[in-house]
Amino acid sequence: MLRSISQETRDAINTRKPCTVYLNGLIVDFDDVDIFKCDHQMIVNPVNTIGILGKGLAYAFTQHYPNECMQYKRMCSVGELELGKNILVVRAANKKLICFAPTKNHWKERSNPWLVVRTFANIVDYTNKNNVESIATPALGCGLGGMDWTKTWEMFLIELLKADKEQRW
Repeated sequence: MLRSISQETRDAINTRKPCTVYLNGLIVDFDDVDIFKCDHQMIVNPVNTIGILGKGLAYAFTQHYPNECMQYKRMCSVGELELGKNILVVRAANKKLICFAPTKNHWKERSNPWLVVRTFANIVDYTNKNNVESIATPALGCGLGGMDWTKTWEMFLIELLKADKEQRW
């Protein structure tokens, strides 16, 4: 099953380090890139579902993409962003796709691994349906969400491999 993944990715799987995954035309960058300076088509912002962008990477997005963050806040204010069920993708003025990916309901909570993986599956599904070729994403749920990257990474790879097996790309 891992034949369609590069040797670099296999090495990263074995050491459980963040890396860039190349899988049948989709690039998913889990590496420590500057998400605001990268050339990827989509960048992912880990958020809560109540519309608070007060710390960490979520706050940094307010500085770089204030209009897009207002759309996220509006969606949250009417209860339309649901953890594990959907994501919000907005096209910025610079043509970059901004993905608001909920990793917890309230900013004070810890992230739930199963729901974060569902959120990642929603991102993968969106990329398939909308011909997105490259994504830069932080370790969803791991920073302020408190999840362990070595366990989360494995769950994300399983989602990518399931998508690969279904030949959705």
